[in-house]
Amino acid sequence: MRAFPLDAHHRTGLLTADPDSEVATLRLILASHQRLSNSQTTGQAADVIADTACALTGADGAHVYLPEQLGQREWSNANEARTTARRRTLTFDVTREIPDLRRSLDHGEDLFVADALDEGAARRPLRLRHVMSSLLFVPLLDVGVLVLWWHQPRAGSPDLGGDGRSFLDLAAQVLRRRLETTTLRDLSLTDPLTRLGNRRALLQALTDLRPSGALLLLDLDHFKRVNDTLGHQHGDLVLQGFATLLQAHSPTDSCVSRYGGEEFAVVYPRNGRHAAEQAFTNLQTAWLANGMTFSAGLAEHREGATVDETLEAADRALYRAKEAGRNRLAHAADLAWTAPDPADPVLPRPRTLRRGGPERRRGVNLEELDAALAGGLVVPHYQPVIDVRTGRVVAVEALARLIHPTTGTLLAPADFLPLAERAGRVGQVDQQVAAAAVADVTRWRRTLPDGDISVAVNVSVDHLDDSSLPEFLLEQCHRHGLPPDALIVELTETLRSVTGLGHEASVERLSAAGVQVTLDDFGTGFSSLAYLLRFPVAGIKIDKSFTASLNTVRGRKLVLGIISIGAGLGLHVIAEGVESLAQLTWLAEHGCPFAQGFLFSKPVPAAELPEALEALNAVGTWRTNQLE
Repeated sequence: MRAFPLDAHHRTGLLTADPDSEVATLRLILASHQRLSNSQTTGQAADVIADTACALTGADGAHVYLPEQLGQREWSNANEARTTARRRTLTFDVTREIPDLRRSLDHGEDLFVADALDEGAARRPLRLRHVMSSLLFVPLLDVGVLVLWWHQPRAGSPDLGGDGRSFLDLAAQVLRRRLETTTLRDLSLTDPLTRLGNRRALLQALTDLRPSGALLLLDLDHFKRVNDTLGHQHGDLVLQGFATLLQAHSPTDSCVSRYGGEEFAVVYPRNGRHAAEQAFTNLQTAWLANGMTFSAGLAEHREGATVDETLEAADRALYRAKEAGRNRLAHAADLAWTAPDPADPVLPRPRTLRRGGPERRRGVNLEELDAALAGGLVVPHYQPVIDVRTGRVVAVEALARLIHPTTGTLLAPADFLPLAERAGRVGQVDQQVAAAAVADVTRWRRTLPDGDISVAVNVSVDHLDDSSLPEFLLEQCHRHGLPPDALIVELTETLRSVTGLGHEASVERLSAAGVQVTLDDFGTGFSSLAYLLRFPVAGIKIDKSFTASLNTVRGRKLVLGIISIGAGLGLHVIAEGVESLAQLTWLAEHGCPFAQGFLFSKPVPAAELPEALEALNAVGTWRTNQLE
């Protein structure tokens, strides 16, 4: 029995009177999103949106304009002329040629110009230059604007339809995520304040680093005092001055970057230790002339080390330099690559220290994380999933929590999962939570009167590289007697996630055994829609940020688009982050079959879940009556 049966009342109206046309549209949209995920530049991504919009509307050409242009008088298209009627660039003088566009942007409404020649003399040059008569301006959320045009006049604005609107809203969200997570807003590897390389440039340089190279991290001492006493403008001048000195005292073949805040980094590709030590000595003298000091941590790159490991080693060395009194250089000892020396005090990462000081530090270091894993202190808390139509609990999601091995404090995922990902321990976290969750849910299914529930466990996409993962999960089901179709594996995506053949083999093995594979936080990851084409998934989860946006027109359109995609592909759809009855009502009215969130229950430990299930199922009928 599937945990999420898709009855007729759970489907939406994606398929209409012409199913062949609707299926073709759906295939076009899915293929376009795969192209969007695979694009390498902003222009290529904009081409995907422009191409698809032309295919959906029959327009003769299209352009995409991105947010950095929207406050300017002149706009130039970002796409690379794939659908520009044989022209690479189309530039609008917005104030003169499209004076009524600002209202369209402010209200998120389309602007249709039936015939540019009839709209006033100001538009006549635009019509003549680009051989365009009708124009349609479509705001892409707050990400940009899509402009479609036709060579011949149109009587009215084209009907994009529900699928077209859903595609544009979802594509805009994916494009926004890409801009945010890959720094495509900058379109370069340069920090805008200092003109040094940015974090992206640093990571690229570390990827190519050989064992003879080294990484030097530098942190300006007491920089907060500069901002607090002299203001941020003066602070920016200080950062720019240090950047100029740092570049002047670095070899020409090194990568000099601003790592973040008042932190800088230099990657020395060869003779790293000697070059870094010499640069530190020279730079220290020059910077002291300004009455300021800095601390530095040096890590020589080691054979087989990952980028994160090299960064972690230099970071620990930097902290040691600051601990020892600042204004000095510290070298990363061998222990800094793995865990602190047990004889030394616990050394948190410097950025954690600056957020609140050591006495308010949350989270764990690597030694504490390993101790928690060895002691079975990574435990699941459970949040119920509700059938929106009946109001009853159909599943629970197991969410990782960590009991601090020293203080006993219960830590949220944000306090330990980033370190687990960097240190390669996320697979152990996934397995420990999954093993406990399968055992707990099997027991509840046998003992609770309403215990016929499924359990969802989170697995990082990166963890799919482990070919033993499917067998581990299936062995846990066999050991405890849980039917495989009562297990749901939710794939979570990290910034470093890259799909490969091993991923597909793992998903196919789980699906073949009856396990349901679901895409978590659908639409926020870099490749969410591409996964639908590659993986035999059974469901998708609407990210809580989308659920929170249901109070806006664009947010509702976006969520409706996700629901439509799920229904059209026969997937179960779960909305997470449901916190109000208004959100639940809207989801129920628009065909979203399942929901979870604080409206029903916060995540609770295993001991409290039976009582929570009983209470939820008892009021399920009442909630259903409120919705009808």
